[in-house]
Amino acid sequence: MSFKYTVAIIIIPVVFVLDQITKRWAVDSLKGKPTIDVIKGFFDFRYVENPGAAWGIFGSMDESVRKPFFIVVSIIAILFIIYFFIKIRKEQRVLSVSISLILGGAFGNFYDRVING
Repeated sequence: MSFKYTVAIIIIPVVFVLDQITKRWAVDSLKGKPTIDVIKGFFDFRYVENPGAAWGIFGSMDESVRKPFFIVVSIIAILFIIYFFIKIRKEQRVLSVSISLILGGAFGNFYDRVING
């Protein structure tokens, strides 16, 4: 098996699991609680929900439309990324790792859209 598929088989599930663990930590540790300062005035942890996409785009859309819309968009994005991954040449190792990291996050977000809306 080539490097890119070996790395994908390892990285994608690891990123997916870490994505779910950190999201669970955020809900358990931050939801309804005050901000946690890591570097005061520069870096902190706070719980915020974003029902939309980046920067809250479509966040005010009715959930009966928003949820299916984002599920379809997520599927299209994942299929596009997989297609792009398949086209990577075997010597493009850094790109293989990078796309595997992106796919792990994309699957995590897709899972959240399906399960949590």
